[in-house]
Amino acid sequence: SPFVGADGADLLRPDVPAIKRAIDLTEREAAHPELRAKVEVLNGTGTAGLGQRAADYLTAKGFNVVRIAAAERTDYPSSSVVVLTDNTRAAQAVASTLKVPDTAISQVPTPNAAADIRIVIGQDFRLPTSS
Repeated sequence: SPFVGADGADLLRPDVPAIKRAIDLTEREAAHPELRAKVEVLNGTGTAGLGQRAADYLTAKGFNVVRIAAAERTDYPSSSVVVLTDNTRAAQAVASTLKVPDTAISQVPTPNAAADIRIVIGQDFRLPTSS
C-alpha cells in the first residue's frame, strides 16, 4: 500500500527485515571473508544428489556455492578440496565445514577459474550432522 507523508508526499517504507538480513550478511562476510570465495562442488561418487546435498550444506553455512556438477569420474575413493586461486584460507574453511582433512587440500592454480575452491565429493564423504 502507498505510504504518504503528512504533507501528501509519496514516501518509501523501509523493509526492516530485509535491511536487517543485509546487515547481518555484511557483518558475517566482514568477519569471515572466506565466505565470499566462490565454491564449486563436484560429485565424484555414484550417489545421485550427494553433491547437491553437500552444496546445500555449505550454502546453509554461508558459503558462496556457484556450481554443482558431476565430476569426470564416479569412483573417487576420497574427498578433496582444490584451491584454484590463492584463497587457501577459504579452502581450509570449506574442508573444516565438511569434515574433510587438511591433508586432502591441494593447490592447482587455475588462471581465470570460475571458482576459487573446488570440492570433489568422494566415496568417504559423510554429510556432517552437526556444526
